[in-house]
Amino acid sequence: MVLAISTDLLENGPCARFEFGIVDAFLNALQACDLIKSSWNEVLKSANATGHHFGYFVFQRVFQKDPSLKSTFGLKHDDEISEIPDDHECIRHTKIFTNIIHLAAKNVDELEPQVAPAIFKYGERHYNTKASDRMTEENVRMVCAQVVCTVCDLLGDDAHPKIVEAWIEMMSSILDMQIVQKLPKHNRMRKANQQV
Repeated sequence: MVLAISTDLLENGPCARFEFGIVDAFLNALQACDLIKSSWNEVLKSANATGHHFGYFVFQRVFQKDPSLKSTFGLKHDDEISEIPDDHECIRHTKIFTNIIHLAAKNVDELEPQVAPAIFKYGERHYNTKASDRMTEENVRMVCAQVVCTVCDLLGDDAHPKIVEAWIEMMSSILDMQIVQKLPKHNRMRKANQQV
């Protein structure tokens, strides 16, 4: 979209603020996409330097927040992710999770039309297994929040507010799409006494 607006209209026209709002929103979205892509590269470097992958750290945070979710991934309540073998099913899930976030981060500018179907396809199987009772909006929100927190952990001092805001926006978009597409109504949170 090309906006051809005269200087007079930009400064004095009734729609000037609206037009700038569109341009600003577009530029902010582009900047957010660039921030996610570039910060993801740094996150991967930091994670790989530890010998682990991103999903490992996300799951570690998730299990700290809600240890009851450990059983969903074949762990006992007192198991620590740091003590399980590399061939454990939980580690396999952390690798798949890393790949999903990688797909989202690298293609953030095509999130809804291109990436969401792949994310939903993977998530779909969680709704028809022993994990289905744990696939609540509250838990999905918590996992999304732990993704952002893990990004911040791995970026350290480089986790600037605009980067954090961009990641929050991306994870919120994924969450919103997931809630609308897949969560059964009984697993959604109520908002103002209405189903979301």
